[in-house]
Amino acid sequence: MALDILKGRKCMVWTFMGNTRMYTALKNYGDRLSQVGLFSFKVDATGTITESGVAISDMLTHINMWPHITWLLTVRNDGTSSVFTVLRENTDGAQKHFTESRLWWPYWRSTFWASLADGISLSAGTHTITVSVDVKGVQFYGFRVCSNFSEEPSAGSASFTLSPRHFIDVDGNKCQPDKGFKLTCEMLLRKPDSALIWYEDFQDTDILETNYWKTLSGSWKVWRQDEYSDSRVYSQLDGSGQFAWNYDGFSDVHLRVRFAFPSGSTARLAFSAATCSAA
Repeated sequence: MALDILKGRKCMVWTFMGNTRMYTALKNYGDRLSQVGLFSFKVDATGTITESGVAISDMLTHINMWPHITWLLTVRNDGTSSVFTVLRENTDGAQKHFTESRLWWPYWRSTFWASLADGISLSAGTHTITVSVDVKGVQFYGFRVCSNFSEEPSAGSASFTLSPRHFIDVDGNKCQPDKGFKLTCEMLLRKPDSALIWYEDFQDTDILETNYWKTLSGSWKVWRQDEYSDSRVYSQLDGSGQFAWNYDGFSDVHLRVRFAFPSGSTARLAFSAATCSAA
């Protein structure tokens, strides 16, 4: 299975309640690789919403002005269920906090399912699911309460119809080999394209996250085009010295970095013993 090169959407600007915010659409993993989720669900997407001030559609919910939104869902029969969703939520008061994982490939897709609670006992009747957010403009794609769930990646399938070729003999009649045809299958292999597993433009926060980055020497800081803006504005990392990506769990890595060089400066990427330089 080969991973196709990224074909993601560009940044888009949406307006919520008169406030303009810029959001970067997450890159898709590729056109040929899809994540397939199989549900045996009891409650799909939405129950009864008890809060106002949010934009509701069949596809997603924009949570903007209000800090949280609550759904009431009704379970018809007693039993053990699982709840799959995205974001930070709680079910009947039991809270679970979802955070982004930049090292997990479904994060780079438009949406993916995450488990809120697995194997919980829900009695027949009404239960609550509350979504809490830390920033405005969060997009919530709903939830499902199901008795069974499985998820697996799929690259699709193809079928072919074969039509044996007939020949014309010396008498002008159609003929074919007396022992039939032999079918030989050939698979064309190619080196997989790079799959995006990490992206950083330093636009999310003006503080370097020590979980991801490590300053080995010198001084480094995030420069933002508008340091007081709460939108994602152009940003870059400024400084001098040695600066490391704080992760060593990958192999066969393809890195792409953009440098800006002040007069008389140089930059270098180091991969353990191997070094790539730019000036």
